[in-house]
Amino acid sequence: MAELFSVIVPVYNVEPFLERCLNSILKQAYRKFELIMVDDGSTDNSGKICDEYCKKDTRCRVIHQKNKGLAGARNTGLKNAKGSYIIFVDSDDYIEKELLLKVSDKLNEGYDICSFCARRVDEQQKLLYEMRFDSMIKEISFNEENRDDVICQDILQYKAGWEVWMQAYRKSLLDEYNIMFDESIKYAEDIPFTVETLLYADRWIKLPDILYNYTYRRQSLSVISNEDIISKMSGVRTGICNILDGKYSSGKADEMKKKYVSSLMSYINR
Repeated sequence: MAELFSVIVPVYNVEPFLERCLNSILKQAYRKFELIMVDDGSTDNSGKICDEYCKKDTRCRVIHQKNKGLAGARNTGLKNAKGSYIIFVDSDDYIEKELLLKVSDKLNEGYDICSFCARRVDEQQKLLYEMRFDSMIKEISFNEENRDDVICQDILQYKAGWEVWMQAYRKSLLDEYNIMFDESIKYAEDIPFTVETLLYADRWIKLPDILYNYTYRRQSLSVISNEDIISKMSGVRTGICNILDGKYSSGKADEMKKKYVSSLMSYINR
């Protein structure tokens, strides 16, 4: 029996890109999904576009809310999701037609998280580079011996990609451990979420297929100094520490916090 996907799209002032994103989802070869658009207080026509798509396709739902930021919009989507599997798509990006079909095959085999490859494109959809992480194209069954090594040596060293739009999740995993985005984090909020899912997942797999297209927008092109990045990452460090405090006893948590934060910052400072 085909399982329902919940595709969550946070929307904020992306009028020039939104229809391309939504069309790529509605054209999926795998048809059993709901599209949840979270209009996060848009001041352009993005909210109206979402409303029009709901009139065209019964699989579409839109939630209009006051601006809460990316983490808050994703959490609203999670709270309203009815599917067995979760996919996040940013509203200025677009996905390949086979994404849900290929991911569903693996999640149906019992994997908790299915990761895939992406490409970075410019606003004219010209390829900039591929985000493949070839060394991590494999499957992992987690245990107490390998879990921390995978998270510290691979995820926090950015050898596998920590973006949530490169992953599909079994919703029961998120529900069982109440995994949500930390809305106090405004930069790189994907990292603590990804760490927490891997702390509790039993099985993870990465596919070799490029199934996601990440749009590199000109207005986002700014030079950020290493000092600025380190400052912005303070919320990420705090978020990871809070997650570890919730999983381990105090002594073990302190040991893990030192290990995890050291791994992350060694990557940031390289």
